[in-house]
Amino acid sequence: VGPLYRDALREMNRVLRPGGQAVLLASESALLAQAAASVGWSPKRQVRLRLLGQPAAISAWRKPS
Repeated sequence: VGPLYRDALREMNRVLRPGGQAVLLASESALLAQAAASVGWSPKRQVRLRLLGQPAAISAWRKPS
Protein backbone atom coordinates (compact mmCIF):
# COMPACT_ATOMS: atom_id res chain seq x y z
CA VAL A 1 0.00 0.00 0.00
CA GLY A 2 2.95 2.34 0.67
CA PRO A 3 3.99 2.64 -3.00
CA LEU A 4 0.34 3.26 -3.99
CA TYR A 5 0.05 6.09 -1.46
CA ARG A 6 3.37 7.61 -2.59
CA ASP A 7 2.37 7.52 -6.27
CA ALA A 8 -1.09 8.91 -5.54
CA LEU A 9 0.25 11.74 -3.38
CA ARG A 10 2.86 12.64 -5.97
CA GLU A 11 0.11 13.04 -8.59
CA MET A 12 -2.19 14.92 -6.20
CA ASN A 13 0.71 17.23 -5.36
CA ARG A 14 1.23 17.90 -9.06
CA VAL A 15 -2.36 19.09 -9.60
CA LEU A 16 -3.12 20.70 -6.22
CA ARG A 17 -2.42 24.42 -6.16
CA PRO A 18 0.01 25.85 -3.59
CA GLY A 19 -1.77 26.31 -0.26
CA GLY A 20 -4.50 23.87 -1.35
CA GLN A 21 -6.04 21.21 0.83
CA ALA A 22 -6.85 17.55 0.29
CA VAL A 23 -9.07 15.27 2.38
CA LEU A 24 -8.17 11.58 2.14
CA LEU A 25 -9.60 8.30 3.44
CA ALA A 26 -6.97 5.65 4.13
CA SER A 27 -6.66 2.37 5.96
CA GLU A 28 -2.95 2.80 6.75
CA SER A 29 -2.64 6.28 8.22
CA ALA A 30 1.06 5.93 9.09
CA LEU A 31 1.94 5.08 5.48
CA LEU A 32 -0.22 7.94 4.24
CA ALA A 33 1.58 10.32 6.60
CA GLN A 34 4.95 9.17 5.22
CA ALA A 35 3.75 9.73 1.65
CA ALA A 36 2.39 13.18 2.53
CA ALA A 37 5.64 14.14 4.23
CA SER A 38 7.57 13.09 1.13
CA VAL A 39 5.78 15.80 -0.89
CA GLY A 40 5.93 18.37 1.93
CA TRP A 41 2.28 18.34 2.98
CA SER A 42 1.37 19.11 6.59
CA PRO A 43 -1.46 17.43 8.49
CA LYS A 44 -4.41 19.55 9.59
CA ARG A 45 -6.82 17.07 11.16
CA GLN A 46 -7.45 13.34 11.42
CA VAL A 47 -10.53 11.38 12.47
CA ARG A 48 -10.20 7.67 13.13
CA LEU A 49 -13.14 5.41 12.32
CA ARG A 50 -14.13 1.88 11.41
CA LEU A 51 -15.29 1.31 7.86
CA LEU A 52 -16.96 -2.04 7.19
CA GLY A 53 -15.39 -3.29 10.42
CA GLN A 54 -11.85 -2.22 9.43
CA PRO A 55 -9.85 0.63 11.01
CA ALA A 56 -9.46 3.69 8.79
CA ALA A 57 -8.85 7.42 9.05
CA ILE A 58 -10.11 10.51 7.28
CA SER A 59 -7.40 13.14 7.25
CA ALA A 60 -7.03 16.70 5.97
CA TRP A 61 -3.70 17.87 4.52
CA ARG A 62 -2.35 21.21 3.28
CA LYS A 63 0.17 21.73 0.52
CA PRO A 64 2.70 24.50 1.34
CA SER A 65 2.18 27.89 -0.31
